[in-house]
Amino acid sequence: MRRLAKIVIRTSGAELILSPNALRLQDDGDEIELETGVFGTIPDADEAALAKIIYADESDTSREVLHSVQLVENTDYDFSLVLRKTLSEFKRELKQYQGAYPFRNNRLADYVSVNAPSAWSPLSDSTIRITGRINFKNYAGSADFSLHDEAGDFKLYASVLTEKLTDDANLFGILSELSALCSTVIFQLDAPTEIGLSADGGSDDVAIMFVFHLRRLLRDGRFSYAVDQIIKRPAYRNRQSKRVENIAFANQVDLVELASNPLSLEWVRGGALANRFLGYTPIRVPIIEPKINYDIPENQYVKSFLVGLASRIDEIASKLGGGTGALRKDLAQARDYIFSALSVSLWRNVSNSKVIPYSMIMQQRAGYRDFSEATSKFGLEATLARTLMTSEDLGGELKPVWYLYQIWCCIQLIRSINAACGKPEDECIERVFFVGDWNSGIRTGKKPIVSWSVAADYGPIEVELFYNKEFNGSAAGSGAWDGSYSLSYYPDISVAITSEHGKSWLHFDAKYRVDRKAFAASGRTDRVKSDDIEKMHTYRDALLGTRGSYVLYPSIDAEVKIFVRHADKKYWESNSLPSIGAFPLHPGDGEWRVEQQSNLSGFISEAIKVLSGLDYQEETGFRSRGNPI
Repeated sequence: MRRLAKIVIRTSGAELILSPNALRLQDDGDEIELETGVFGTIPDADEAALAKIIYADESDTSREVLHSVQLVENTDYDFSLVLRKTLSEFKRELKQYQGAYPFRNNRLADYVSVNAPSAWSPLSDSTIRITGRINFKNYAGSADFSLHDEAGDFKLYASVLTEKLTDDANLFGILSELSALCSTVIFQLDAPTEIGLSADGGSDDVAIMFVFHLRRLLRDGRFSYAVDQIIKRPAYRNRQSKRVENIAFANQVDLVELASNPLSLEWVRGGALANRFLGYTPIRVPIIEPKINYDIPENQYVKSFLVGLASRIDEIASKLGGGTGALRKDLAQARDYIFSALSVSLWRNVSNSKVIPYSMIMQQRAGYRDFSEATSKFGLEATLARTLMTSEDLGGELKPVWYLYQIWCCIQLIRSINAACGKPEDECIERVFFVGDWNSGIRTGKKPIVSWSVAADYGPIEVELFYNKEFNGSAAGSGAWDGSYSLSYYPDISVAITSEHGKSWLHFDAKYRVDRKAFAASGRTDRVKSDDIEKMHTYRDALLGTRGSYVLYPSIDAEVKIFVRHADKKYWESNSLPSIGAFPLHPGDGEWRVEQQSNLSGFISEAIKVLSGLDYQEETGFRSRGNPI
């Protein structure tokens, strides 16, 4: 893994130079060859933090690597592109093709800008240099920088990483966790009946996510273990075949057939069996020959999946262009493993089938059970990874990280409430997603996506979680404390806690980007304005029945910031409601995760206890002699 101040990709038809805007695009520095046609400049020590181009060679396993060239979201990159064009030709083609020209991927149009013609320069009669800038904003994923056919022969794929998250919890980690979770739900619902490995052809973003989940499938260990178990102890059915055999070589004579149809045989006088057949012996006798039959639906499915997977790997490998060394390596390793498994003689007499047989063998037999679950989830994950929480207008293969983080936070909040209510961690998760025919998403709207019933000391408690619930002004004057008294608001996640004292609300907004300074203690002369804090104050004031509003933001810190709405310091020390605040919640399996989850579940547990046992008096309004004015 190398950090670069500049990367240069040269082909026979073009040259691309890419550098972070904070560094010098034309600075030659210490240039090294990274691979054929790819060169990089090592930054000085004092520029290392600004060198937001990462190059990972094929041997790098420190993180999930989809492409060797890796960029970072929300970073300005300057590019210089040398093309075999004249100035007039390029001007004409730029006007004709528009979009992201000279790049072929028009979905880059929102992220790439070409500088004005005054910044272009002819290098010769038939060669020009154009310049521009790239910024992926809050999007991450995979970007295709291949040139338009009219611009030149040049292919480059780059990963766009998230800056806010640590390496082991990058975009692909969140996407993988969400798609795996959703596919688990579908598998539990017995939705899949077959695996369509060739679905949706071979668009680049589909291919990339296919390889990503292929890598997960093979690295998990369960799949390879299942295949090994099936090969060592394959399921079979006994089959009996009948034929006529010379009596000298007959082992298992079919006595029933012999007795019922003796005239079909040729007999001779005397012989070894003359004393049993009235002085005659048959020359040939019917025999029963038992055979082990491996050509059963379960083995047919296993073979079909492996063959289909190998075919899909070859198809994708043939379509990948330059700059995809890490992908090619993964595909080659997967292909070698699958062809090794298919070379076993077991499969020679097994036919193909794409239907998953829901039999006792697939559900219970060692190897087959794991194979069925792993392959079903793989097929669904590879599909869900590009459909789950994405839209065509969001840049195709570039995913909105803030939205994925929002969905992920919703899942973590459900797990925290489960812990607070004494439930298993993943209980209720299956209620979060809606499942259609190869389509899924998270439930939103007026109805709670998850609810819990809790027995408390002061009576039963109902806890409900909503995702993107609308709180509008229709509640004004209705007597219900679950709406807005003015405008409409849409908190990311809302939790309603209902007891005999009424309904109270806690609201959570997942903020992929948040100014942490805004949550630091500050005096009157050092105020820090923040849209995030103002939004929490807005929820707290505008939404009826709200006892707290909190930001969830990605940080590996464990410190929770709570600002209690009360003038008495002693009240602050013993109460956490009503309040606004912020909880760090970072994806990944680092040491921070347990403490962060514990902080969130502990806060919710305390909130449930307080709101169910104490009567809150803030919103009774003015009263005169016991009667409201």
